[in-house]
Amino acid sequence: MNTRKTFLFALFFFVITGIQTIAGQKDYQPIHGLSGFDYFIKGEIVLDFVNFVNIKEASSKIESKYHLKSPVCVCFNLNDLKYFKARPAEFVGYVENQLGDGGLLNTPISPGEYLGENAMMKIEVWNKSWNYDEVTETKASGEMDPLIRIIFAIPDYAEKVKAGDANLQFRLNISANSDSYTRQKNVTGWAKAGPITLSNEDITLPVYIGCGTFYGTDLVKAQMANNLLEADKKKKNAFEQKFEQEYYKDLPRIDAMKLINFLIRPAESYEIPVSGSFGSPDGNEKVTYSGTFYLFGKEMHKME
Repeated sequence: MNTRKTFLFALFFFVITGIQTIAGQKDYQPIHGLSGFDYFIKGEIVLDFVNFVNIKEASSKIESKYHLKSPVCVCFNLNDLKYFKARPAEFVGYVENQLGDGGLLNTPISPGEYLGENAMMKIEVWNKSWNYDEVTETKASGEMDPLIRIIFAIPDYAEKVKAGDANLQFRLNISANSDSYTRQKNVTGWAKAGPITLSNEDITLPVYIGCGTFYGTDLVKAQMANNLLEADKKKKNAFEQKFEQEYYKDLPRIDAMKLINFLIRPAESYEIPVSGSFGSPDGNEKVTYSGTFYLFGKEMHKME
């Protein structure tokens, strides 16, 4: 009897020890969904952006070319990345991130807190606009606040996970918009508006980087064409999800797991080409992106 008790005790001890060992091997907590960001990493993006927008209803047209080099900051939750890598199905509905902020990775609206108040974006601008008979043109360069925002989305994530497809890609929606509060310095060049010509520090650098000017209008047109204006919310949402994926299908994309693996165990640096385009169905908006995205392993920091 004592031998049997000894055997059972040994078996129980072995099972418990095994469970504890397996649990100890997991370096993440299985928290469903997304948590608050607890780390950030500094990096840089070098980008050439060209766009054309024709707003026929307003007799307005804009052509622009930008070349920029900007510091960037990417925020994330380390546990979320580890859990995402181990159990991707747990994140269906959280990383599609279509047209919104958040997700697994995020670039803050006000990055100065992370990059430092002296961080500036270097930029060269050529912008020409036609508004009825008035023509405005700017050709200038200088430095300004780091305005770049990047939305990291995996819009077809649910389908990829269901199919067991490990080739996950982040779609990058890159944008930047200046306004009257944007700091700028060391501006050189010229700007013309009709008979008026400005130069150097009198110039306000006009920056609009982004796409999808007519998205709302094009979505309504597509809903009308498919008799969905009076459809229930579920049908409308499903249609818009597919429409959005197709509408922005040519935006830049990068390997999601390669980036996530780097953030979990950062090496010296991360570097990847950024290339893509956008075109509205009627041809009234055309955009191209070309550049390189960098993250610096030594510039990864835990948030205080």
